[in-house]
Amino acid sequence: MDLAVTSNKIDETYTSEISATLGYTKRGFEIPLFGFSLQNDIDFSFNFSIAKNTQKEYLIAVLASDQEGVTRSGSTRTQMEPRIKYILSSRVSLAIFYRYTSVEPDEAGSSIPGTTTNEAGLDLKIAIQ
Repeated sequence: MDLAVTSNKIDETYTSEISATLGYTKRGFEIPLFGFSLQNDIDFSFNFSIAKNTQKEYLIAVLASDQEGVTRSGSTRTQMEPRIKYILSSRVSLAIFYRYTSVEPDEAGSSIPGTTTNEAGLDLKIAIQ
């Protein structure tokens, strides 16, 4: 929570967020590849978070009779990211992910428009020693 007092009003910004992560790891299984049988690891993870941001304005002159204030803006951000990481050896790993982010303005309006972002990626790491 953030409060700012100006000459005739109080501005309040309130943010609440909750997030969760689920994960599963399988270590030491073998997949024959090119005639070799290496010890492999695989990680599955899923991240989720939701954050709500609200901005209110309270007029000091009427604060004694109106303690609800006026909601000026607000938004809700939702983010989800599943990820799979495959570790072939101590030197080679591959990760694939997808990230979904959505920002929606509240009914009272927002200074930013609603947006949706979709991202996907591939991380390949090869250690050369």
